[in-house]
Amino acid sequence: QLAAGGADNKVRLFGYKAGDAKLAAVREWVVPGKRVTALAVVPNAPTQVVTGDELGNIVLWNTADGKQVRAMQK
Repeated sequence: QLAAGGADNKVRLFGYKAGDAKLAAVREWVVPGKRVTALAVVPNAPTQVVTGDELGNIVLWNTADGKQVRAMQK
């Protein structure tokens, strides 16, 4: 899977849907606050990503359901 975040306050996960050879968005969710300026996959937890926004907030997300696991606010 590939993860991307952007100015529209969304995180998108891309992958291959069953029977399709084309990469497509398979899940997306809105990050509350300001636009996503940083995103990283957690190396020892591939079902989690961390986002940072332009206000300095950092959030750990579960990629299976797009729900927030933990947050650190500036």
